[in-house]
Amino acid sequence: MVKKIRNILVLPIEIKVREFLPKLFLAYHVVANSKFNVYIGGQRFITRKYRPKSCVWFDKFTYAEVRKKVPYHEENEVVLQDEEGPISYHNPGTVRSRYTVEQKKFVKHFIFSGPRDIEKIRYLKLKEKKIFGLLKLDLLKKKNTIYDNEVKIIKKKYKNFLFIPGHSSKYRSTKQTEFVFKNVKKNNLVTDINNVNGNYAELVKLCIEIAKSNPGLTIVFRRHPNETNENLKKLFKNKPKNIKLIYKFTVTPWIIACDYYLHAGCQTSLEGIALKKKIITFIPNKINTEDNFKLTKPFFRDGIKCLDFFNNKRKKLKNYTIQKKVKNIAVNLDNRLNYIDEFIKFLNIKYKYNMNSKIRPKKKFKKNFIISFFMKCGSIIKSFMVKNDIYLGFIPKEYYIDKEIKEKKFKSIIIREIKLYIKMMQKIYKDNKKITIKKMSDSAFLLSK
Repeated sequence: MVKKIRNILVLPIEIKVREFLPKLFLAYHVVANSKFNVYIGGQRFITRKYRPKSCVWFDKFTYAEVRKKVPYHEENEVVLQDEEGPISYHNPGTVRSRYTVEQKKFVKHFIFSGPRDIEKIRYLKLKEKKIFGLLKLDLLKKKNTIYDNEVKIIKKKYKNFLFIPGHSSKYRSTKQTEFVFKNVKKNNLVTDINNVNGNYAELVKLCIEIAKSNPGLTIVFRRHPNETNENLKKLFKNKPKNIKLIYKFTVTPWIIACDYYLHAGCQTSLEGIALKKKIITFIPNKINTEDNFKLTKPFFRDGIKCLDFFNNKRKKLKNYTIQKKVKNIAVNLDNRLNYIDEFIKFLNIKYKYNMNSKIRPKKKFKKNFIISFFMKCGSIIKSFMVKNDIYLGFIPKEYYIDKEIKEKKFKSIIIREIKLYIKMMQKIYKDNKKITIKKMSDSAFLLSK
């Protein structure tokens, strides 16, 4: 017997370290303040045993050609917002490859972070354009946050420190990039990516020079989620002892705890802006989307000048400029606007009727030994082809990320951590509404009131 549940919001999570807390935060508020229940879990897990039907599916981003192979849009209404951040940070070529006219066939509602996003997608001629801001910025608006325990641990160990986020993702080769975006080369995407990687290399050099010039200063360098520790160790070979290579917690508590924030074009600078941090930007090679980063000062192209500023002038400069125009990147940088309020209002207006949402068990498919063997062989062959850029034209681009990277993005969620964070949210928001958490399958849960 299929259990009927009134109106369900589906929240898939691809990269746990980046998405889990903001998505759980949204799930908690939706369940507590609307007639929706929430089905939340790992992107690979929520459809492994169950098939959501007549639900609102909050998609972080899926290529149009992939939707045809995994057509959950046929039975659900898709709401799309790019989880990686405001699309105003994307090269025009990247935007056009992701936001195609074909996407309009599959997506019911598009959500954006700010007016600068809209400038990027005028060619889509969307009738409705919803601008709610960036979800994770809402988590920073209370005096107490769900990151408080991590912040205490960090401050106790590192005191006052310079924080530098790694922002360069190495999981796709240059050949793969050229192939994936071959239809948009006119936008100089590959050149832009090369400049981004060049800026990253220069940032590492600058970090080492700052450490040598300031032996009493602790520098925390946190790698990008798709980087490996091995890659980082190679970049920082023979580094000074006061550079700490860290990959613990999500990036947010490090930004909250730091004294200075130095980056070379990282979108986490938006959190630095929300927290009114002392932001220093170093972008030696011009990149297509640097206008967003120019809204904070100081901004440097020259590594020597940036080093001189940090060594001799940073303590004298009290006001690190943040222009009001940053609200055009993400509207909820304005403390009067909250993402969750706008999102819940949207759900209550657009889906006030009973959708008769269901989470239905899928038919079990038994794999025999022969099928399992051939699937495993196929996976090994595919991984080898991807890593060595062989026969790119025969491999769909959604498979250009190998299994190792996928597991690094998301491994598991357990019910205990969901309960822990919901209890913290209830304390912060002084809410005693009971939230029921039902485990549906591995790393997939149904939250209801």
